[in-house]
Amino acid sequence: MIHFIRDNLKVVSWVLTVAIVLFIIVIGVSRVHAYRAGKATGALYAAQRLQAGSADQQKALEEVADDYSSTPAGRQAMLLSGDILMARGDFTAAQAQFENLAKNSKGNNLLKIAAMHKEAAAERAMGKLEDAAKTYLAAAEDPRNLNKEDSFYQAARCYEELKQYAEAAKFYKKVIESAQESGTKLKSEERLLWLIANGSISG
Repeated sequence: MIHFIRDNLKVVSWVLTVAIVLFIIVIGVSRVHAYRAGKATGALYAAQRLQAGSADQQKALEEVADDYSSTPAGRQAMLLSGDILMARGDFTAAQAQFENLAKNSKGNNLLKIAAMHKEAAAERAMGKLEDAAKTYLAAAEDPRNLNKEDSFYQAARCYEELKQYAEAAKFYKKVIESAQESGTKLKSEERLLWLIANGSISG
């Protein structure tokens, strides 16, 4: 072993140098990321202290989202900014905001599903019920969605509003078959019984 090291001293030295450099880079990147995450959290806190829903708060949240988009605080700022746009009735901008957030939240399952639901709500508010139903179903089909039943229920509501009662019934039944006892299951049973009672679908 000693002979091998002596004969290959240059190679061993090069490997050690590369390993040390990579270690320093990893540590440096980690520290920079931690620093940015801390700055983002502070900026988000400052934005949240502004008057709720005001133009100043909207601007501050957008700046946090733009400057720190890769951090949890940056994504939270994007979510809050979208909520303000929804409250103002700017559904097109809100939908785009939530869609962008969903695409960039793959590492955070809860945030991704929440963003998809908000995206669908914006589409629904614009009267784009087909699009909203598809977005809800995309959320339901995500294997990491821990509340698929609500996604299916919301999709069913969209189809019911579209008067596509057979499609609505299909997803109400999906909730009823898959869910534990819950408010969503109860609501689905009520909607399904209503569709049968008023003749929209056959029993």
